[in-house]
Amino acid sequence: MLVHHFGSKERLLTEALAVVRTRRVEHFARARAMPITSFDAVFRESWATLAAAEFRRYFILNHELLGLALREPHRYREFLNTTTEEWRSGLAGALLGRGFSAEESTTTSTMYMAALRGLLLDLAVTGDTERVEKAVGLLAEKLKTDLEAHASDPAPGDRPRGA
Repeated sequence: MLVHHFGSKERLLTEALAVVRTRRVEHFARARAMPITSFDAVFRESWATLAAAEFRRYFILNHELLGLALREPHRYREFLNTTTEEWRSGLAGALLGRGFSAEESTTTSTMYMAALRGLLLDLAVTGDTERVEKAVGLLAEKLKTDLEAHASDPAPGDRPRGA
């Protein structure tokens, strides 16, 4: 009956994951509104949400659908078009708000979100919370260092010629 309502199994799965993505976006919006003083703390809060046991089943479902979508892109085009961009765009927007150029924010957010996705996959596969949490801590420290280094860099128009 559900398949009849949605028209296809693919559409049902895509719609189900859209609900999960909406909930994830709502959580991140709440996390950004929290009185957290440092960006790396928000990053860590986001990780804590994504790595929580109640979200893990959605992450696994997301990867199952990603596997299907990679094999049958014509059937899952909408999912392929949104899955990466939704992960990356929130961080990119935050970086833009801290003075990164559009290109820098795109590249930097791509790197950090791919790292997070890989760490989530590692956690789902191995269940080695302690090791993965240490890696997340290292990633958060790198992000903090990158942000601090960027904040201390002069703006492109303020750099000496030839620099």
